[in-house]
Amino acid sequence: NGAQINIFVKLLTINRMRAYICPVEGARERGIAMKQGQGAVKGIGIPVPVVRRLTKYLGHIQDAEAGGQKWISSHDLAWALGLTSSTVRQDLTHIEAHGIAKRGYRVDTMRAQLREVLGLNAPWNVAIIGAGNVGCSLATHSDLRGATFNVVAIFDNDPRVIGSRVGSMTVRSMRTLPRLAGQLRIDIGVLAVPSASAQRAADQLIMSRVPGILNLASAYLKVSQRTALVNSHLIEYLLELSHEIQNKRVRGVRRRAPAGG
Repeated sequence: NGAQINIFVKLLTINRMRAYICPVEGARERGIAMKQGQGAVKGIGIPVPVVRRLTKYLGHIQDAEAGGQKWISSHDLAWALGLTSSTVRQDLTHIEAHGIAKRGYRVDTMRAQLREVLGLNAPWNVAIIGAGNVGCSLATHSDLRGATFNVVAIFDNDPRVIGSRVGSMTVRSMRTLPRLAGQLRIDIGVLAVPSASAQRAADQLIMSRVPGILNLASAYLKVSQRTALVNSHLIEYLLELSHEIQNKRVRGVRRRAPAGG
């Protein structure tokens, strides 16, 4: 059930998709973008705001399909996700979806089209950098042990945790990253480290030719042009949320205030 997915897994999924659709130039030099075995990869160049909505469409459609629904309209998607029907229809042009009047879109066909455009038809190997609480939670999360995202290794530089077990994996030393990145064909490195260590860890991923980095640390990183980088700073989402709560409270007070003197 999509509603039960851990927030960190949501960030990984959404931002991996963003890195796939809007890649930094040269980030796919190891051929990662051609995982689907095709000469052309659909969806390249879709604007990030559209990608974010496509991920929401996919989650809603998968839930609808699990509930036995066969057809879905743009109005249904818009109502469920708080959008307009025109926005939904415009977004769906990016996946070449074609609906039928008065019926909408076939759920199974749209699900397949969304997964293809979002790069989810082939597995992506993930390495967790940092064997702390967040890193260990991600490494053992069931949604990252499936067919799409597969955690293949967890690394740390602390001798006290190197060699310990996290689920079915052994925490490996960061010194082994350059060798194992190629052997395990690591596509994505997830930085679950303190901010002070984030740039150094990112540099090690870049030197190991890992094409994509998801940064969960609060630090802003400098990376090479060939590396796809997405920052997911939880504190920024909390700040945005606190601002929105404050705005709603102020608007609520204004609505309750008596008119006139």
